[in-house]
Amino acid sequence: MKENNKELDRIRKTVDEIKTLLRQSIAIELYLSGATQDEIAQNLKTSKTTVNQMLKGMKKDKTKLKDEPI
Repeated sequence: MKENNKELDRIRKTVDEIKTLLRQSIAIELYLSGATQDEIAQNLKTSKTTVNQMLKGMKKDKTKLKDEPI
């Protein structure tokens, strides 16, 4: 029974990591599409500080057109 609990804990941690990475990926895509950090925070239902940390080191490419595929 303890092995099942350990396995479930490992799976939960993995799922939490995946959720975090997906949220960060969405934040990056929104930012590169021209969304502000405030807009991203509202869409992801998180704080602007969290969004800022997710986007740390990111720079918008001013030469890229919004309609161009990535």
